[in-house]
Amino acid sequence: MIKIILTKLSGIYQITNIINNKIYIGHSINLNFRWYHHLDSLLKNIHPNSKLQNDFNTYGISAFNFRILELVKGDKKELIAKEQEYLDTIDFNSNYNIINSKKINYKPNTLDFINFINSKWLVPNGVTEKEDLDKYKIYKAEDKQEIINKVIDCKLLNLCASKITFNKVIDLMENSLGYTIEGSRIKIKRKKYTYKLVIEFDEDKVTYESVTREI
Repeated sequence: MIKIILTKLSGIYQITNIINNKIYIGHSINLNFRWYHHLDSLLKNIHPNSKLQNDFNTYGISAFNFRILELVKGDKKELIAKEQEYLDTIDFNSNYNIINSKKINYKPNTLDFINFINSKWLVPNGVTEKEDLDKYKIYKAEDKQEIINKVIDCKLLNLCASKITFNKVIDLMENSLGYTIEGSRIKIKRKKYTYKLVIEFDEDKVTYESVTREI
């Protein structure tokens, strides 16, 4: 029962190393899923935050606690603004956070693509009903091609256009651009389709190759 409730919570969270007292602060529209995603990446030794991963490898899972700092109602912009209030209170050099949103600028092409995805395909905060989610499911050939064309226009993959597939775009989004994407199958008018659903965008997971940072 607790798990069902937590999946609906949106807000700011903190991961604490109880051995050295270092912390990581983040935001999510689905706090339960976000904690699971952190743990899954850490256990597989593939977490994008090297400082957090290194200490996890050293101290083990029992050294880390997860807690909710504040529940936040509203859109992504409000979540990021509230997260920044907490980030303003920490020393980045002695904790786990790497990227301060006040001191980061996306390269224009990367920002153009992120804005495109976030405005059209990112599932908004609070949307959970199946009927509402259906319009965000990417399965139509024309929708996939539109996303591919956007990647090509933004020059985000160092490949000739003929070799840029939808699966390669999804890999880029998940591994370099901070997106969490779910996949499943859907049946429409007796036809079965495989769809993708963009459920979350996390600035902290955007790789340095895709951004420029202020000094």
